[in-house]
Amino acid sequence: MERKVTVRWRGEVRSFDVAIGKTAHEVISAETRIPRERLKILLKGAQVQEDLGESEELIRKCADGAVAMLMGTPAAQQLDRTHEGWRGGANRGKNLMTDVMTRPGYYSGLAFQFVWSVASTTVGVVFSFFKSMFVKAPAPSAPPPGQAPA
Repeated sequence: MERKVTVRWRGEVRSFDVAIGKTAHEVISAETRIPRERLKILLKGAQVQEDLGESEELIRKCADGAVAMLMGTPAAQQLDRTHEGWRGGANRGKNLMTDVMTRPGYYSGLAFQFVWSVASTTVGVVFSFFKSMFVKAPAPSAPPPGQAPA
């Protein structure tokens, strides 16, 4: 008996030969280059787990003509590119500079607010400094009543 799993992925039906002792997830992940943690196989609305028992059941059902649904994006096409060592969600916020560099646009609003705050404060301080340099000293006030002017 052939050990094949038939799946529908990206609009086309594909068959994969599954060797004895391997799970369908291992074979499909290797051939489609979808990372195993991102791969989902659905059969009749339920997700097939990545163990040998459920894989054997999937092979039996595919031999009877069932077609499973495959979900996942190949590693080269993933937008977050966790396979290249880019930061994933678990590490987010531990190093702000790395986070800003790997997620362009995410912090742009905060960066603008920070730059605006620093710039407006600096302009205010510089203006006050120059204003104090060029303003005449106030005229001496009149002596209190009952005292002679000096």
